[in-house]
Amino acid sequence: MALTATAFFSSPAEQISPRAEDEFFTSLKVRNRNFKQTGTGRLEALNDLIVNYLDRNSRQVHEVLDVGISSGITTLELYDRLVKSGCHPNVLGTDLVLNAEIVDVLPFCRALIDDYGDVLQYEIFGKALRPWRRRLDYVTGMILVRGVINRTCGTRARKLKTENAGPDRKRVALVSRRFSEQPCLRAVEDDVMIQNPALTRRFDLVRVANVLNKDYFDTAALRTGLRHVASYLSGPGALLLVARTGARSGHQATLFELQDDEQLRIVERIGAGSEIESVALEISSSKVT
Repeated sequence: MALTATAFFSSPAEQISPRAEDEFFTSLKVRNRNFKQTGTGRLEALNDLIVNYLDRNSRQVHEVLDVGISSGITTLELYDRLVKSGCHPNVLGTDLVLNAEIVDVLPFCRALIDDYGDVLQYEIFGKALRPWRRRLDYVTGMILVRGVINRTCGTRARKLKTENAGPDRKRVALVSRRFSEQPCLRAVEDDVMIQNPALTRRFDLVRVANVLNKDYFDTAALRTGLRHVASYLSGPGALLLVARTGARSGHQATLFELQDDEQLRIVERIGAGSEIESVALEISSSKVT
């Protein structure tokens, strides 16, 4: 059973095993219907691609942006890999949902609720209970229990948050405890589909893994998202990695480099390359800014 949010965020980081951390984030389903978990070691091949390219070209990166970090575990792994290679970057991770609160709803119930008003977990008599349904609930009868709790505790939790009421509230960041303890790592909420002027021309390396893909977005939206992340590159020589991973397909990724003419050039691939490689080249032909 997953840890409750209270236990996860109040325990010292060294007392939470990687497995317990994975289980906790796997139990959280956010508003885009994805789970808040990326999986330890999942993007090692992408990290190798980046570091090997930097080593071969005697390059350094100082400012790194990781888009769609989920729980931040793979961002932390990217940072560790860069440090071992001799780089000492500052890393900014972004995701659609990163901020939440633990709210005392009733004497027997707490709720972990994000800033959009979505309940991510209930704590009932000290036990974690997920608010989202699964097919097995219809067999076990939990569908009725979950429905009652969502109508009572969920409604009250949203009311307390909206009114900023209730004496017992704890603000938390929905990232790995190990991520939070690294001074060179920072996480902020951001939507890749909305241009963020604060990020423009800042980063020597931008990674976008499992965010911009054809299952989530149509071509027009993909073009918009790619134009945004490309505009965050610091200048000529900056790198953009666009990737998608799958249990069956493995890694399909393309590493681009920004040229003097502000166009993107393909410098490395994994597998067949990113499925949206051609879209990235389209936006580079009209310049990325």
